[in-house]
Amino acid sequence: MKKRTTNEWEFQGEVIKWMDAEIKKRPALGLESATQEPTKIGRERNDVVVWHNRASNDAFFTMELKTPETLLVNGDFIADACQKAQRWNAKYFALWNMQSAELYRTPEGNRLASQQDLIKQYPPNIAILRVDDWINLEIREQLKKQALILLDDAASEASRNGQEFPIDASVFVDRLTGRITELRFEIQPALIKKASQDRTLRTQLRQIAAAQGFLGFVDDIDAAIAGQFCYRVVGQILFYFALRRKQPSLPILNPDRTKPFLDAISPFWANVRPLDYDALFLIQDLDRLIPVTTHAEELIYDLIDGFNRYDWNSIKDDILGSIFEQWLCMI
Repeated sequence: MKKRTTNEWEFQGEVIKWMDAEIKKRPALGLESATQEPTKIGRERNDVVVWHNRASNDAFFTMELKTPETLLVNGDFIADACQKAQRWNAKYFALWNMQSAELYRTPEGNRLASQQDLIKQYPPNIAILRVDDWINLEIREQLKKQALILLDDAASEASRNGQEFPIDASVFVDRLTGRITELRFEIQPALIKKASQDRTLRTQLRQIAAAQGFLGFVDDIDAAIAGQFCYRVVGQILFYFALRRKQPSLPILNPDRTKPFLDAISPFWANVRPLDYDALFLIQDLDRLIPVTTHAEELIYDLIDGFNRYDWNSIKDDILGSIFEQWLCMI
């Protein structure tokens, strides 16, 4: 049977569907829709536009989408994306070649975007080599996640600059759940490999499972312990940011990324423990046994970076309470 092929226009349509569904799921964003619009430059393909209000021509965000063959450093790629955002009067725009992405503030006037307008660069997904790859279900989910991250980060940047985008508790928890899943998929194989080479570690893991009461009740101890570690780390980060609302003397969570993760995060957890949160922030044996890979560190630090872009003082107590209520239900 002939292999199915696709093209960037078909993929663009899928991106529009993902973003539009997310916007409709999150009315608190204050966005109306994501659409394909006839380009305002030349006779090229349609533009991706996210709207505050389409009827009044009030655009929020545009995206210049290419295939992996077009590099982000391509000057025409950047110029086209910037000019289209300016013609739509969108405050933000993104470049995305499916592999890598960049998010920019749209410069005023006719000035082309430069490094001073860059908000964020995203690490490349080296699993994606051609446009057809999006047909693969696993890669499609990765691409969907990246599309929604671009939308989220633009909304977060707008919020930091005075435009309010309230947090939706259910969506917020869904994203945290997704990050836990990503972390577990990264850490579990590393834990299995480490334990297979270290009999003492294997014994220690069984002892931890027995002490916590799930030895003999789960089929895969490694998956359970890796999942528990990931849930705990993400929970610690979430609680730290929430606690800083009431304890502004706590330093901004900005770990030294030249150090191993546990060494980098430990000074911040030490600041919390005097506030009677030993149970959550005390360094445990499990923390020292789990191998946190370089990619796992990147995932954790990306989560921290995302949290740092929120204005936590503007989050209403009932929303934060709902987040923690839903979070605890995951246990």
